Amino acid sequence: MSDPRVFPAVLTALAAFFLVQAATPLRLDSDSAKYLMMAASMADGLGVPDTGFPRSYPYFLSLLDRAGIATAATFVLANCVFIGLGLVAVWHLAARIPFASPRWTVILTMLAVPVVRSIAMPLPEPSFFCASLAALALMSRSREMAQPKRLLFLAFATLLVAVALSLRISGLALIPPLIFSLFSVPGVSPASVTVKWRLIAGTVAGLAIALVVALAGLEEARPIMNYLSMARLGYAGRSLLTHFLQRTVNTLGALGELTGNVPTSQFDALKHLYPWIGAIAVTVALRRGDSDRALSPIGVYLASYIGLLFLWPHYSTRLWMPVLPLLVAYATAGAHHLASKPAAAVALRAYVGWFCLTGLAALAYTTRISFSGDRFPDRYGTAGGLATPGFEHENPGHNVEARRLLNRYGTKSQKAAPGVPPGS
Repeated sequence: MSDPRVFPAVLTALAAFFLVQAATPLRLDSDSAKYLMMAASMADGLGVPDTGFPRSYPYFLSLLDRAGIATAATFVLANCVFIGLGLVAVWHLAARIPFASPRWTVILTMLAVPVVRSIAMPLPEPSFFCASLAALALMSRSREMAQPKRLLFLAFATLLVAVALSLRISGLALIPPLIFSLFSVPGVSPASVTVKWRLIAGTVAGLAIALVVALAGLEEARPIMNYLSMARLGYAGRSLLTHFLQRTVNTLGALGELTGNVPTSQFDALKHLYPWIGAIAVTVALRRGDSDRALSPIGVYLASYIGLLFLWPHYSTRLWMPVLPLLVAYATAGAHHLASKPAAAVALRAYVGWFCLTGLAALAYTTRISFSGDRFPDRYGTAGGLATPGFEHENPGHNVEARRLLNRYGTKSQKAAPGVPPGS
């Protein structure tokens, strides 16, 4: 993408594809239904349902509800704004990775299937994408500044870390790079400041203990406690080695799915192949000839987030969305070293072409659903977002609530659909 006129044209076209998803009827799944139930309860001044999810995103939706603009179209437009702001942060982050291409990083991120799928769903992924990457961009930028600007940038980064943590519990992965940014000085060896680092370790440990004690009893901390309980239950009953192997396969499978850019939900037969693709991707990444291996907030965050996902009680590639641009940026940096090797350059072009084609196919698929009109229930599946019989059996009453949400936030055709109760 050496021609400076190509990037703005491609970016504009992809942005237009994102924005037209505002035509979609309301898309529900089990998680989005829970977030909307929380939002509706908040807007009505009732108690918040105990879903185990953080409350910031439902609170944002409840503000839209109270303003009378909580519709499927508004949810999509808000997601587009969040993703757009996140991509600004992605550009600045990629510019700080040696040999990475900010242009290709932004375009390939927009064509990644987890990003495409997030546009039309009322889920916190786009808002977390924005807050977490903006916080990381501020941390990275602060290292290039002198006092007091450095502290000012870090103060704003701390606020965004708090926002990210209130959106998704995986915001915990932002704490290590924040601590690193607060106490590391570029160009200064930790060995030369041994006493300082001992004081830092003691201070951080003390603050961490104080924070846990202070937050453990708060209502807002319940989601964190719930996930810790789920993780503990998930690790019970099997050996640690068994869990380690399973988590390794899951992590490699997710990396393989991201690398292939084809979701297993549409091509189930690929799920056994993806761990091998992920293993190949990791091997190639480790052999990347990047001479600049200095520790940075970006690297610390990437390691922290992947480590957190390795221990996460649930498996979903959408959870990789906040670090996907960083993986792409490092991949473009690696591609820089392959450009001079003819065979590798051909393979690289073929892979980029595949990634772009699959991303465009995903955009075409979601656009087809958005403009499906009366055929939306069939094209989207499960009668337009209701639970499958198995899920409904395990969660009695889910479809009753889902129909109420369709009536409250859905399009006119969804409100008029059979089985949707009148009123809100």
